[in-house]
Amino acid sequence: MQQKFKSFEDLITQASDYLRNKLSKRERTVYYHVLVWQRIKKYMFSQKIQHFSSSVGKGFIQMRFGNKTRKELTRNQLNIIHFTKVLCQFFDIGTIMPRRKAVFFEGSIGQIMTEYISCKMTQRLKQHTIECHKQTLYRFLVFLNKAGIVSIKSLTQAHIVNYIKTIDASRIGLSRICITNLRGFLNYIFIQHYIDFDLSQIIPKFNRRSAQQLPSFYSKSEIQQLINTINRGTKVGKRDYVMLLLAARVGLRASDIAGLKFENLDWEKCTIKLHQFKTGRLLELPLLSEIGNALIDYLKYSRPQSDDPYVFLLCRKPYSRLYPYSVSQMVQSLFLKAGINTENRKHGAHALRHSLAVNMLEKGTTLPVISEVLGHEYTSSTEYYLRVDTKSMRQCALEVPSVSIDFYNQQGGLFYAY
Repeated sequence: MQQKFKSFEDLITQASDYLRNKLSKRERTVYYHVLVWQRIKKYMFSQKIQHFSSSVGKGFIQMRFGNKTRKELTRNQLNIIHFTKVLCQFFDIGTIMPRRKAVFFEGSIGQIMTEYISCKMTQRLKQHTIECHKQTLYRFLVFLNKAGIVSIKSLTQAHIVNYIKTIDASRIGLSRICITNLRGFLNYIFIQHYIDFDLSQIIPKFNRRSAQQLPSFYSKSEIQQLINTINRGTKVGKRDYVMLLLAARVGLRASDIAGLKFENLDWEKCTIKLHQFKTGRLLELPLLSEIGNALIDYLKYSRPQSDDPYVFLLCRKPYSRLYPYSVSQMVQSLFLKAGINTENRKHGAHALRHSLAVNMLEKGTTLPVISEVLGHEYTSSTEYYLRVDTKSMRQCALEVPSVSIDFYNQQGGLFYAY
C-alpha cells in the first residue's frame, strides 16, 4: 500500500469520498463502486495478498472474467471491470478521471444551450441532473453540426425525428432521459421566441409504466432474530445495534441514519428531529427508551473520541463518518449471519423500513399515523404497503352471489351452446 493510504479500507474511503465530493456522483453510484471494491478485498484475502496495487486489480479481473471480450460480457460485468479500474487509477495517481468527456457548447446553438443550462441551474437541481442535461444536449448539438444546422431557425420536425432515430432504443433509461431533456429544451426555445413553432409538441411523452413490485418485508420474529444476532460486547456491535434499531423501530432510511448528527437528538424531549436526506422534509420521531439506552451505551463505550458532528463513525482510524452504503451493507451481512431466508426478498436497510410499515398495518394503525412515522408527505405514498396487508384485504372481500338454476335451464341449453 502506498504511503498515502494506511490500509485498503482507507483507500476505499478516500476513493468513495472523491467520487462523491469531486465528481458529484450519486450515493447509489458510490455504493455500487464500494460493493465491487469489497469483492476485491475478499479476493485479496483468498489469495493471501496483504497490499493492494494495480496488478492486484488486474489479477481480480483476470480471475473473474478470464480472456472474455467486451461483447461476451454483460453490462453488469463491464461495470465491475470499470469500477476496479477506477480504484486502480485512484491508487496510482490519486485522482479519478471522469468517464464522460467534457462538453463544449460552440456556435450560436451552443450559446442557446448554455443559456438553457443556466436557467436549469437556477431551479436548484442536483448537480447530477445538470450533468445529464449537458450530456444529452451535447449529443443533440453534435447531431445538428453533422447535419449542417448552424442556426436554431433552421431546425425542423424532420431534424428532430431523425435525431430520435439515432438514440439506442434498447437502452430504455438513456432513451427516456434524452427525449425528456430534448422536449424541455425545445419548449424553452419556443417560449423564448427563438423559433416560431413549439417543436416539443411533436415528441410523444415517454410513458413507460412498469408494475410496482411488492415491498420486501419481514415478520416481527424475523426482525427480533436479526437484532439478537448482533454481538453487543464489541465496539462495532454496539454501534451496529443502534443503527439497526433506528431502521427497524422507527423506520429511518440508511441515508438519515448515516447522516444523524448530535444536533438531531433532543434528550430532554426524548425526540429525534431531522430533515430527511431524500425529501428534505422535517421529521420528528420519539427517541424510544430501547434506542436511547443503546445510544448511550455506544457513545460511552464504543464511539471514538472525535469532534465530528456525526453520531456514527468508523470504529478504526481515520474515524470518519459512515455513509449510507455502510449501513445497508451492515444490515445485509446481519441477515446472512442470522440465517434468515431472504429468497425473493430484498434484505437491505430499506427492507426494515418496509417491515415496520407492514407490521403497523397489521396492528390496525391508520395510514396518516404510518405516514407521519415514515416521513411521507402524502398518505398516497403509504398506500404502497396496502397491497401486502392480506388480513385487511380479506375483510373487504365480497361473497360471490349464487347463480339461479333458471340460468342453466333457459332456452338454448348450457351457456347458450345451442
